[in-house]
Amino acid sequence: VTVNGTSTDTILKTYVCLTAIAVDIDGSVTTRSWDDASCSDSGSCDGFEDCKESVTSTTTTSIMNCLTKIPTLLTISRRMRVHMDNNCSKIMSMVTGLASIVSVSTALASFHSICYSSMTEDDIFRFELDDGTLVVGDASYNLGTGYLSMWLAIVLTIPTLAINILMPVPRPEDLLEEEKEVPK
Repeated sequence: VTVNGTSTDTILKTYVCLTAIAVDIDGSVTTRSWDDASCSDSGSCDGFEDCKESVTSTTTTSIMNCLTKIPTLLTISRRMRVHMDNNCSKIMSMVTGLASIVSVSTALASFHSICYSSMTEDDIFRFELDDGTLVVGDASYNLGTGYLSMWLAIVLTIPTLAINILMPVPRPEDLLEEEKEVPK
């Protein structure tokens, strides 16, 4: 790694994130948005540019997934009330859960293949730190906690989807019998 034109034994780790690149230089972390990050002309920069382009769609999918969690939670809470549970709520819970799993896993798989896997050790990155220090060098690549957290969210959605599929909707005659049994 070269720091301000001087070769050093500095260890540079680069974390590829959805909105930025985090650079860990000997324990000091600096983040750069994708717009501010650059790849030098030396080395292969194809992976870097491809990753820059794919991040936008992955970020949009992640945001949409977060927004669709609200209706999912509402339909689940509706299903927990016997008198409000119906086939529509069941189907909506199943559809939003399945759509969430498919869209996010597809986006993350795309992000992994386009960003993480396509960047090679031949890529040379140039980062200007907040104090003006210029760092140029090879980077080792690591997936950040945000990426792993999104996979965890998918894994946690699977049991919810399974419960919605397996839990039957109460039959109307069961509801009538339950109303008769409730003391007034």
